[in-house]
Amino acid sequence: MNLDEEVIKNTIKKRKRIEKTKLFIRRIITFGINFFILIGGWILIASINLYDTEIQNWFKKISSGWLEKISTFVPSLCLTLVNGMIPKITKIITNLEKWDF
Repeated sequence: MNLDEEVIKNTIKKRKRIEKTKLFIRRIITFGINFFILIGGWILIASINLYDTEIQNWFKKISSGWLEKISTFVPSLCLTLVNGMIPKITKIITNLEKWDF
């Protein structure tokens, strides 16, 4: 066992009951938030895939000129946005959990 592991183990052992309870509650809350964000991401991804044509047609209706030409890429851009944001949000939430390692 290296020195860092020893320090972490000693820090965990020295925690008072109230500190352990606070960490437990914090981790349960952040787990719930993260769970709902992931479910929301899955719903968005499924919805974008299911309504791909409707999204394209709607974007064509509201835009004109060169924006109309990129309407075929809008669903893909939405998927890219969702797939890019979910891991970043998850990482931020995980950092709020205050894990020792």
